[in-house]
Amino acid sequence: MNSVFLGSQLASFSIESNESAAAYNAGTSVFKNNSIFSVAASPFNIGSDVTTVTGFDLAKMESLATSLNKLGTAAGAGLTDPFNVANANLVPTSGSVLLTAGTSFAGNFTTANGFDTNVTYRGAIGTTNWATGWTLFK
Repeated sequence: MNSVFLGSQLASFSIESNESAAAYNAGTSVFKNNSIFSVAASPFNIGSDVTTVTGFDLAKMESLATSLNKLGTAAGAGLTDPFNVANANLVPTSGSVLLTAGTSFAGNFTTANGFDTNVTYRGAIGTTNWATGWTLFK
């Protein structure tokens, strides 16, 4: 929910059990408001243990992903310096799709149901880097 997945060598989103597949297929589990770029052939994967959910395939899995933003490259996210191992900067640059793609926290994803803040940007960090001063990248 509301995440950014960049440079996944395998799938960005993988369902590994019949129970998870059934919940996702029924809409009780969601993949929503996400921006993804995967190096893999498909950003989606269904594990070999998923065998009992009729009609559940990669196309169905992707079609159930609401408000999905598939990026053409990792740079397409427009993060300042996400792969700098010593000092990553995950703040979106001005004009980044992460600031403009939009989000929706309707239904079970409201502050009344435990979500601290409903934001308009995608990912953990908007225009203010709240991680500065207490997060160490090594």
